Amino acid sequence: MKTITKQTALRFVKQQLKHATTVSITLLTHKKDRQVTIEKQGELFQITENGYQKETYTDLTEQAALKLLKKLLATEFPRSHQLYCQITSLRV
Repeated sequence: MKTITKQTALRFVKQQLKHATTVSITLLTHKKDRQVTIEKQGELFQITENGYQKETYTDLTEQAALKLLKKLLATEFPRSHQLYCQITSLRV
């Protein structure tokens, strides 16, 4: 697992989603008790929030997914400075 700063998390996710092999990205707190997962399903995205609230958002465009992710980062990780990042890719 890689650690990234919370300030660069949105830019990092946007960059990773441009790769054709990236399937999902999971962001976790240091204690790993809260997480946000963004999954690419063709042209649409699904975001799963598992922390303060347990919610799944489906059929999002890339722009809507990134906007929602920005909001969820502030909600789920209010006092975190570092986040763990786990990337799941297709094996080619």
